[in-house]
Order: sequence, then C-alpha cells, then structure tokens
Amino acid sequence: MRGPGCKHSEEEIGRALTGTWREGHLFVLKQSLELFDFFTEEIESCDEEIVRRYGLTRPEWPTPKDGAASKKKNSHSKNAPASAKEIRQHLVRIAGVDLTLVDGFGVSTAQTVLLEAGTDMGKFPTDKHYCAWLGLAPKHEISGGQVLKNATLKTKNHAGQAFRMAAQSVKRAQCPFGALYRRLKVRLGIEQATVATAHAIARVLTTMLKYNVDYDPASVNEYQLQAIALMPSS
Repeated sequence: MRGPGCKHSEEEIGRALTGTWREGHLFVLKQSLELFDFFTEEIESCDEEIVRRYGLTRPEWPTPKDGAASKKKNSHSKNAPASAKEIRQHLVRIAGVDLTLVDGFGVSTAQTVLLEAGTDMGKFPTDKHYCAWLGLAPKHEISGGQVLKNATLKTKNHAGQAFRMAAQSVKRAQCPFGALYRRLKVRLGIEQATVATAHAIARVLTTMLKYNVDYDPASVNEYQLQAIALMPSS
C-alpha cells in the first residue's frame, strides 16, 4: 500500500505503525471516534433541516428555468458538504438568480449574504447604501469643513465579512475582480484592496438581486474604472 512517491521505506513505515496499544490510549481513541461520529451525524441532521426550511420558503421571483447549473469551476467543491448542490438549487429558486456564479462566491458565501440581508434590495435606496450597511464604504468624519478621518465603519456584519472573504479568494484568480484586486493592491495595500474589491462585488450582487439579472463579468468594468479613478496619485 506504499505510494510510489513516498520517501520512506516499508520498514520505516512499519516501525511508525507499531504502537504500545496501552489501555488508556485505546480508551481515548475510542471516545474520540465516538465524538467524531456523533458530530458528523449532527452536521448531517443540520444540513437536512436547512434544506427542509429552504423548501418551505416561497420566492418573490418566478422560479428560474431548470438546467441552469453553475459552469464556474469551484476550487473548494471537493470540501463542500453533500447537500451543497441541493442548497444551491434552493438559493437560486429563492433569489431568482444564481449568486454562486459570481467570482469569489460559493454556496456558503451566498447563503450567508442572503440570510443576513435577504433578497429585498428595495430597503436600500442605492447600492452605496447597501455597501455602507455592510461596512464596505468610507465613513467621513468632518469638522469645520475638513475631513478628519476617512475610514470604513467597524462592524461585525457577517454579510460584510462574507464579501471580504470573497474578495480574498479572487486575489489570484484570472477574473475581473481578481484583476481589480491586484491593481488596487499595488497602490493601496492589501487591506484597502480587499475592501474596495468586496465593495465592487457587493454592488454587482445588488444589481443582480434588485433587477433579477444574471451575473455578467463585463459589468465589473464599470466598478474597476471607478475604483481606479479614486486611487491616490503616486
């Protein structure tokens, strides 16, 4: 069973597998295995309950046509739970669009954003208001007509954190958001590039939910140009 790329000999592997099998160690191992099996069953039970509750949710938009499966390659798909495909189908049905097609988004990220903010973008007058609520917009502190501080608002908004994670996940990707992140990172640094890219992703997602339109990578160009125009000159 030794792999061809293994650097250790069969004798070394055999010695490594030789244990003392002390009673105390076996008892701890038995308990650990039972805990692992228990938590695995509980996670599966939670996944089943999530899927059941999604099935009870009635969407505001007409049900999308079947067969609109995601064609985007997801590098984390091998770590996704077995119910991820079914949850994605429910998310598409509820939102009216497939948010997992957005670069940097997966089932977990899309689920977090929808659970935190919902699908009704009408409660936000503009996409800028939505980004401010997420903590992805600068908060100007002005006194005497002068800007004293210009930093993003500190918030524990889970949706905002999800967008930041999405921005981090595309930093090496060959996609519009990845190109935007890398360009901003050179001039603004990692932190500001992450926030600016998350801001751009949030605005695209707002348009998708508000107007029930599918993700179009070409639409990111507008936000790239806006972000680049705001970069400080060297």
